[in-house]
Amino acid sequence: MNHDFIYKHKKKILVLGVLVILVILAVSIVSIVENALNSVTLSITVAPTEAKVLLNGKEYSSEGEHKIKPGEYNVEIRADGFISKFEDFTVKEGDTKTIMLFLEPEDGNPNWFYDNPRDSLIVGAVKDAYTLDVINQLREENPILNDLPIDIDFYTSDYSKKISYTISYELSVDKTSFKITIDDKTGGNYEAAISKIRDLGYEPSGYEIVYNDISDQYKNYRAE
Repeated sequence: MNHDFIYKHKKKILVLGVLVILVILAVSIVSIVENALNSVTLSITVAPTEAKVLLNGKEYSSEGEHKIKPGEYNVEIRADGFISKFEDFTVKEGDTKTIMLFLEPEDGNPNWFYDNPRDSLIVGAVKDAYTLDVINQLREENPILNDLPIDIDFYTSDYSKKISYTISYELSVDKTSFKITIDDKTGGNYEAAISKIRDLGYEPSGYEIVYNDISDQYKNYRAE
């Protein structure tokens, strides 16, 4: 009987099969086109996690990755009881955009995040990421930081004198500026350290330099 049914309705079955295949192909094509258009990766990490993230008016979750189209965007992050934040950005095809921030409580209550451990962890991650970005920017603008620290430690050719000093740097509290530091363990090496900075291709006069003669701490370290 099944064979008779198939035989009688084979045209309808064939048409239905073709339609199913066409629907599957259409869905696949739409998916491929959508993926091609949505070529920007958007990564969102926001505290509090209950916050709403509105991208050109469309709501996204406060955590996770999303695919969006290249173009110009306006972002609004808001939550009840918190000060909203806004950001405008433009992304090109293949870009990766990260939104990583936290909202301040409207009443200025700093303990809110302490009372909400999960959101507190996000705040810590946001601050760490911000600090890292600031330091990376400082390094990009000041290549000398990538060549430091330098430790000089050797005896003269006749072993009559020990020469030891370190050229490093000290960041400001907000990590937006720095000082070059010379820690001289054996004393009398300031000019040598300055020459070493020049040897690296940098002009010492362009930096704030702090010289620390710490040879008294290394009396037993020096060759007499």
